[in-house]
Amino acid sequence: MPKSSPAQASFNSGEYSPLMYGRFDQEAYASALKLCLNAFPLVQGPWMRRSGTYYVAEVKDSSTKTRIINFEFNTQQAYIIELGDKYMRFYKDHGQITSGGGPYEISTPYAAADIFDIQFVQSADVVYLVHPSYEPRKLTRTGHTNWTLKKIEFQDGPYLDTNATATTLVSSVGTGSGTLTASAVTGINDDAGFQSTDVGRLVRLKNGSNWAWVEITGYTSTTQVSIDVKGGTAPTTPTTEWRLGLWSGTTGYPATVTFSQDRLCFGGVTNYPTNIDESNSGDYENMAPTDADGTVTDSHAISAALNANNVNLIRWILDDEKGQLVGTTGGEWVIRPSSLGEALTPTNINASKISSKGSAPGAALKVSRNAVFVQRAQRKVYSMGYMFDVDGFKPKDITRRAEHITYGGISQLTYQQEPFGIIWGVRADGTLIGTTYDPEENVNGWHRHVLGGQSDASGTQAKVESIAVIPTPDGSSEELWLVVQRYVNGSTKRYVEYMQQPWIQGGDVKDAFYVDSGLTYSGSATTTISGLDHLVGETVGVLTDGAAHPDKTVDAAGSITLDWSASKVHVGLKFKSAGQLMNIEAGAADGVAQGKIQRITHVTFRFYDTVGLDYGADTSNLDTLPFREVEDNTGEAIPLFNGDKTVPWPGGYEQGATLYWETNIPLPCCISAIMLQLTTQDR
Repeated sequence: MPKSSPAQASFNSGEYSPLMYGRFDQEAYASALKLCLNAFPLVQGPWMRRSGTYYVAEVKDSSTKTRIINFEFNTQQAYIIELGDKYMRFYKDHGQITSGGGPYEISTPYAAADIFDIQFVQSADVVYLVHPSYEPRKLTRTGHTNWTLKKIEFQDGPYLDTNATATTLVSSVGTGSGTLTASAVTGINDDAGFQSTDVGRLVRLKNGSNWAWVEITGYTSTTQVSIDVKGGTAPTTPTTEWRLGLWSGTTGYPATVTFSQDRLCFGGVTNYPTNIDESNSGDYENMAPTDADGTVTDSHAISAALNANNVNLIRWILDDEKGQLVGTTGGEWVIRPSSLGEALTPTNINASKISSKGSAPGAALKVSRNAVFVQRAQRKVYSMGYMFDVDGFKPKDITRRAEHITYGGISQLTYQQEPFGIIWGVRADGTLIGTTYDPEENVNGWHRHVLGGQSDASGTQAKVESIAVIPTPDGSSEELWLVVQRYVNGSTKRYVEYMQQPWIQGGDVKDAFYVDSGLTYSGSATTTISGLDHLVGETVGVLTDGAAHPDKTVDAAGSITLDWSASKVHVGLKFKSAGQLMNIEAGAADGVAQGKIQRITHVTFRFYDTVGLDYGADTSNLDTLPFREVEDNTGEAIPLFNGDKTVPWPGGYEQGATLYWETNIPLPCCISAIMLQLTTQDR
């Protein structure tokens, strides 16, 4: 029986799918895990326990799903916006913005059922929001408690093609308010004529050699509407040269929005799902296709349609240095000028299909130089970047080695660039998932996160429903914010929380925050911790001055009583972090070690700032690795350990030897490497 001493020096391939357990022939197998729970692999290789989540506030209405989105003017002025049923609330510097003794709030037209279909893009202090059932709007900030949301008053467009029928339109006035009368319904709304849902729609009309544009303000009949003349002089004699506005309550509104080449770009209108419409260059709310006399310049609005065999709804648009990337339900496209180095203009535009993966609802992410999007079945995540070898774009499935991680479908994605470069996702069952992703270093390691607590009376896990990323208050890093559905004191609650920063070596262990939906007390030494009203009735984990404390139950007054006094106390819901190695491929003198009887005799863990670990062959057979030394004073914090700890293995001979570990005490844990001593029985 040969002896060997294999080591796993990296975990950055993340959690592997069970379908990959037989792929020990792959190089990535040597850095993969069967389980990566409530922890994430770093690009450098280590397995690091995630930090806890800090409680900020309960949402306005816990009975319905709530969404959060980010607003970032700069790294020092970043906000989280709570979107609920016809309202917005705001968060900054780890707290909720208040006014007049209560949360600051503005009203919106968006119903709760529609908030997760809103897409948005930001320019300085303005956010443009779109939804296919609502007129596009802009959110403007002029102060922490001064936000306004209003309908965008677009100038002169966008429009459908010029009328090709004999139907004429005539205005009762050249300027001001009047009526617009059609000679027939032919050519208007698929020959149905004007509709009441056309109120707010723009119409462009030719008056001699010049164009004018009007807005429909009222509905009279299928052939007559009230109007306001918005630009130029409307024709008071009948004209067949007219164009109906592309967007309206009749035709629908854009589903996606982005900035590209200093234009505001829209796509995915309900009745015209393949249309892309882009503003005048540098003038984001001006959609004029020409000058009044019909002259088209390079700066005018761009309008194009993706010509495919099937009509595919545009799901997202993303700017790229090589062109505009567009995701539709049927595939991915690139829009660019006819020659590289030229600007995209109304007369210099070319759209070509890249692939046929198809996209799910939701905006794509820009990660490094790649577009990252969810495939239409919501089970795969693709990264698409420019490939010099093929002189084009090529999507790559980054969930291929972890297809199980997306079971049930992905509803959202966001990207946290600092400190570790993680793409975060929300799964349909409320599990938070992520991948540590660095394409330049070929790192793609998936991980799962089940937050502490429960979401219903039967004990179902707490559910993450929405995520967003903003810079930390000091601008030095970024942090993940979450809306979490919880079940507390007999009621369903939805809390806004944020994940604390990962542990950094050299920090004070008193600051270690490894509880969920937690709070911190800092002040004079005390045994009474109050203000825990959001966790009434819950059993909570406690860290006192850097030392783990016995669990406590929050009483009806929102308080706990400590067994000893402390000046810095973290209290919240405990969670378990766990990892498991793949079946060990080492030690065989004859062929592979897979399927052979093996016995681990000793294990050496290499730690980075760690206290607390249980280990064994599985969850039912665990030993505790000791960290408290003889010289450590009882009742005081155990010093964080750096270095190697070697322990005898509690198991015996087994087929498919592996190693499992876990920790649930509220302290950091980071494993840099695992070294084994084992024997393998060749047959």
